Amino acid sequence: MGGEFSYSAFVAAFERGESEALLRKLEAEIARRLAASTGRSATATELALELRALGHDLYSFDEDEDFALWCGSWAKGAVVPPFELGLELSWRGGDVDAAAWFRPRDQ
Repeated sequence: MGGEFSYSAFVAAFERGESEALLRKLEAEIARRLAASTGRSATATELALELRALGHDLYSFDEDEDFALWCGSWAKGAVVPPFELGLELSWRGGDVDAAAWFRPRDQ
């Protein structure tokens, strides 16, 4: 995944009021890659790890054979960045759905 989806790119987009457009692009890219995958659970993890490598604080919150939920760290005492990216990915019944959010931690 390219730098256009980095943490710093999302912060800059948020500050310009353009984070929703960047989120829609990210959702489309994730959905495209999941739809093309034969191992969607592994692909979902790969996508989250790619985003983590781009600076996002992403941890697996919940997952099963047909969905994955990734969000920022919730561990007590964890040092966390001021913004959080979250992913809710589903491929139930063969349909792929990708939802993403980017928001300040206080929300």
